Amino acid sequence: MISERYSIRQAAKLIGVHRHTLRRWLEVDLGYRMPSVPQGSKILLSERDIEAVLKKHSPSVDFQLLRRGRAA
Repeated sequence: MISERYSIRQAAKLIGVHRHTLRRWLEVDLGYRMPSVPQGSKILLSERDIEAVLKKHSPSVDFQLLRRGRAA
């Protein structure tokens, strides 16, 4: 199964937090260094990275349920 990837903005919207909050959680909790990207490019996060942050901040959230409930 291929994991879907999300931009920081998409992932933040999906889990209901501001994108700056998600970036901070990734940096502080996972030690995730945000790479430098050219203007207009996106950093893509795997579902595994998003799930890891969610486990730390919302242990009862099931990412698969979030994914199914998003607007197509």
